Amino acid sequence: MNNGIRSPEPLATRILHAFSVVGVFVVGIAISMWLARWLSDANLLYLFLLPAYVAVVLTHELGHAIAGLVSDFRVPFLYMGPLRVEWPRGRPVRLELNHRLSLWGGAVVVLPRAYPRGDDLGPFRRRMIVMFAAGPGASILAGLIALRISMAMPSGGDSFGSGLSWLQLLALMSLFVGIGQLVPIKIGDQRSDGLRVLRLLSRRPGTNNALQDVMVVANADGIRPRDWPLPAYSTFGEIRDLPTLVLIYYALLDRGLAIQAWKVLNLPSDHRRGRSERTWRVVRDLERTYMRTIYLNEDGSDLPAADIPTKQPRVSALSLVRARAARMVASGDLEEALRCADSVRPWRSVPYTSGLTQFNLAEIDNVLARANQ
Repeated sequence: MNNGIRSPEPLATRILHAFSVVGVFVVGIAISMWLARWLSDANLLYLFLLPAYVAVVLTHELGHAIAGLVSDFRVPFLYMGPLRVEWPRGRPVRLELNHRLSLWGGAVVVLPRAYPRGDDLGPFRRRMIVMFAAGPGASILAGLIALRISMAMPSGGDSFGSGLSWLQLLALMSLFVGIGQLVPIKIGDQRSDGLRVLRLLSRRPGTNNALQDVMVVANADGIRPRDWPLPAYSTFGEIRDLPTLVLIYYALLDRGLAIQAWKVLNLPSDHRRGRSERTWRVVRDLERTYMRTIYLNEDGSDLPAADIPTKQPRVSALSLVRARAARMVASGDLEEALRCADSVRPWRSVPYTSGLTQFNLAEIDNVLARANQ
């Protein structure tokens, strides 16, 4: 796709990146399987399970990575147990400790090289479907191949005394992971690959899952909301999904379209249950207060900043600081507004930040400019 934000990386660099990604996976899988084979010969079932699990998860993530590379995505990160592998743009591969315990089970981050326009999401949707489906596909294919090879091997490999050889147990684990990931379920904030594919295939009125996904991914990739894709203005009223509406609001406000952003923020939305939906409602209410205070020039003297908490579960601390500083400016407490805004100083020295972090810092500067007028 040539109509989005694209990396200027030359073809040779992209090919080297692909070989490096696949090489890291292959080496990890080979070492894990060798260790699992060695432990099975030692008849150590419980110790065998850990390297076997690593090999199975790496195979699953390899499917996502290869499908992404073929579909013009890039792989910036791989998480596996205590290790984190990073492929920075234009720099050598980095290996470091994984401090995120929630990702010790294994994860690969796959980001598009180009971001489509909001009215040209069909190809992007298909590429995302292929990328999500490739993980379970790789697990199931590897499990079937391992099962077939184990059936052709001599029957003397029943190391665990349970009628299963080490390779058969490995095959069953891989099949379990592949089939399990196809089941469309959500546990906490984690969605299975099957659920992600189903969301992208669904055409439920009032939703645009591909648009939401591309904006979320662009944000994680460090792209500011002003450069996120947007559908035609005439279609905004058709969207009823609250997270998508709030993301569109950020994109419009960062483009300097405050009136359109305010209208989108007040469009009716579906009311669902769950922590995520409650969080989005809190964010929308917070942004309504912010808009009234800064962009609609409402009197804020009767709206004390203390009404906005310093901490809110699952809500960006920067968003809260921005809203509090705005309320202080509106109430005339300029000194406290400057002190509040100054608390975000450490964020300005972070070399890599999300798109919304950049937006929040720019908006805090806008609030301070109001205070100095």
